[in-house]
Amino acid sequence: MEMTPTTIVLVAALGAALAWRPLRFAWSMLSSTVAALRGTPHLFDPCITPEERRAGIAFMVRTFHEVVSQHPVRYWLDYGNLLGAVRSGRMLPWDHDGDISFRAEDRPALEACADELARHGIELNLNRTAIFHRGLTVDVEPWIERDGLLVHGEPELRRGIRRYHDAWFDDFPTAWVEPLWQIRFEGALLPCPNDPERFLRKRYLTYRLHKWCFFPHKVPCVLCVDFWREAWRIWRSGYRPEIVERA
Repeated sequence: MEMTPTTIVLVAALGAALAWRPLRFAWSMLSSTVAALRGTPHLFDPCITPEERRAGIAFMVRTFHEVVSQHPVRYWLDYGNLLGAVRSGRMLPWDHDGDISFRAEDRPALEACADELARHGIELNLNRTAIFHRGLTVDVEPWIERDGLLVHGEPELRRGIRRYHDAWFDDFPTAWVEPLWQIRFEGALLPCPNDPERFLRKRYLTYRLHKWCFFPHKVPCVLCVDFWREAWRIWRSGYRPEIVERA
């Protein structure tokens, strides 16, 4: 059947209308994923973090704890540092920075710690959500309570892949975090979410496997002999985390 020019235009317009939403969704997912990868340049850093750098980060985390624990601030070990605490009680050899989370409502009390931290050579800059020391960084991320959940940032501002990724991996029931427990990390007992393994199972999709084997999260780690050697050493140690439950 021969189609008239008008019919062709109408069919094309209908097809474009039907395809617009899926195409817009796909573009949103792609562009936000690219943006997220640009924001994580450590994925392409050398696999094993130098021991001196790890020692410096451990010093920053311990000093933060020593200072801030004397103030009314709710904070906890998070992300790669919490993973390291559960696996080995230390920073993982391939971890590149420190990770501390805190309740956003406690920001004024945390800011009041700035001078004391500065006496240890540590700069607190909550506008950049981090502390700094001799070129090293520990992320200090605020979490807001919304409808019984602790959320990272403003959920209504999430776009693209972040709308789904953050809701699944970054939003937690407040009851999964508080009351805080303690876990040994780099020689000190630091606050952590209650039942940290439950917390990590949601934070990391592959955590159930992570308990028994290791996945390289940096591209260079795939072919890095040192990565697999360190992973084997940690696995063979049979380490069991020291956790103190607090009511």
